[in-house]
Amino acid sequence: MRDVQPHLRLSGVQGWYGESHVLHGVDLSIMPGETLMLTGRNGAGKTTTLKAIAALLKKRTGAIEINGRDVTSIPRHRLAYQGLAYVPEERGIFSSLTVEENLLLPVVVAEGGMMIEEIYTLFPNLKERRTSPGTKLSGGEQQMLAMARVLRTGAKLLLLDEPTEGLAPVIVDRIAETLQILKQRRMTILLVEQNFGFSKGLADRLCVMEHGRIVLDLAAADIDARRGELEGYLGV
Repeated sequence: MRDVQPHLRLSGVQGWYGESHVLHGVDLSIMPGETLMLTGRNGAGKTTTLKAIAALLKKRTGAIEINGRDVTSIPRHRLAYQGLAYVPEERGIFSSLTVEENLLLPVVVAEGGMMIEEIYTLFPNLKERRTSPGTKLSGGEQQMLAMARVLRTGAKLLLLDEPTEGLAPVIVDRIAETLQILKQRRMTILLVEQNFGFSKGLADRLCVMEHGRIVLDLAAADIDARRGELEGYLGV
């Protein structure tokens, strides 16, 4: 029987914003269906890592593989066809389009995506607001829409950047429920998040970044036993 290969692998990834060298050799692997929480202090390189994967940095080196295929040189607009979906912290909602128009905008890249009615069952708020333009949505509704928009596409690898930032607890709970459903559907999730309460029960592994590198990689079962070490890195 062949060993299962990582769904996503980063090897020696370095990244820059202009002359600013932010990533200093990121090595990271995520197995199919795994949820990995990436955390660290502000400026550690978490969001930059997601942008490097999504080909949103002008300058990066190292290797990025999806299902064993090197995608480092694949143009940004073709990465979706490798099953990659990225939900940035700023959400990227088209404010002049309605909720439903936003949902229908991304192309379907593979089988297995959710139908619109399934999405509305998952996010009843969006069904109620289906004809509302993006400018009329609350922050929580925008976050729901940003996540819902990629569920149609059939993507199997989801990059999520701070999905709970600034949101009301009831919305945070809804997003956690959604991620549990995606885990059940065997979606692979790389989650940048600071909220440990939100991530508990969701993440299979936790990685800590510091100065543009992964400095700690823990299985979820080991987090409590090594909490002191973890808090030392995070300055809690």
